[in-house]
Amino acid sequence: MEILIENYNGYRFQANIENKVFNSNMVLYFLDAYQRTKTIPDQLTDPNMRSDYHKLTAMFDLFQEEDFLSLLFYLGLLTIKEKGLAFDVSLQTPNAVIRDIYPVLVTKTCF
Repeated sequence: MEILIENYNGYRFQANIENKVFNSNMVLYFLDAYQRTKTIPDQLTDPNMRSDYHKLTAMFDLFQEEDFLSLLFYLGLLTIKEKGLAFDVSLQTPNAVIRDIYPVLVTKTCF
């Protein structure tokens, strides 16, 4: 269960809620691979998901800079870390799989 928590859990959609949500698509990918091979998959990121995120980088040019973080949050690349002052929230990457993908997207998009 620890491998699922580290790689597929961590999504928070409200700052005042402590429980985190798993990414169901990622969990289903893992369970399908595990059921077929009876071992933990070598690649914990669904290849289809990785290619989908790379295709989405083209969309980033369509958004203003102030909308960039909202877009990353909407796409599941960022999640709420903690509540700040008033309506501010701190954001972070939700899990190990997204931390693996996230730097690639930022590099391709911002530089």
